[in-house]
Amino acid sequence: MTTYVLRHGQTNYSRRYLVNGDPTKPIRLSEEGRRSLNRGWSSVPLHSVKTWLASEFPALGRPPTS
Repeated sequence: MTTYVLRHGQTNYSRRYLVNGDPTKPIRLSEEGRRSLNRGWSSVPLHSVKTWLASEFPALGRPPTS
């Protein structure tokens, strides 16, 4: 079994070493965060992933589609 761990991308909030523990507070990804997310999605073989685990934080964006 192979396990992939992806974390959130950079936000202007996290760039200042701040942590948001409130899922109702919408904090968007920075440009660097969006680039990192795209690199992560393009490197994971999505067709082979059988189980996804995610936090209760809403997805404020979607991975790129092929």
